Amino acid sequence: MRRAGALLALCLAACGPDYGGLAIEVEGAALPGDAVEPRRVSLVLGHVVRVHARPRSLSAQVYEDPKRFDLASADETIGRVYRDAEDWRWVIVARSVGTTCLEVLIDGRREECVELEVEAEAG
Repeated sequence: MRRAGALLALCLAACGPDYGGLAIEVEGAALPGDAVEPRRVSLVLGHVVRVHARPRSLSAQVYEDPKRFDLASADETIGRVYRDAEDWRWVIVARSVGTTCLEVLIDGRREECVELEVEAEAG
């Protein structure tokens, strides 16, 4: 019985999604000077953007549970990230000028760093 349980756990781990990058886009319209791309987010100081972000899978399995996925700012003095009440939605706030990392976390494990740049003004 233990062997069957171990095999099932191994299959679930091996048969699950395989992280293949971040799909991210602005919900609504971006403010002037703001840009959201899969590997880079650029915001003007003081701007707030709501995004739809979801991990892509390289396997046939997809990420179904939004609670497995998290976005976090490596430096919250530059930018803060808040989980929206709606699944797969996030709010990013530009707090001070600089560059930091938006960490893409799956089950608490860091999969990728998406650059977050905050500029003083558009242009």
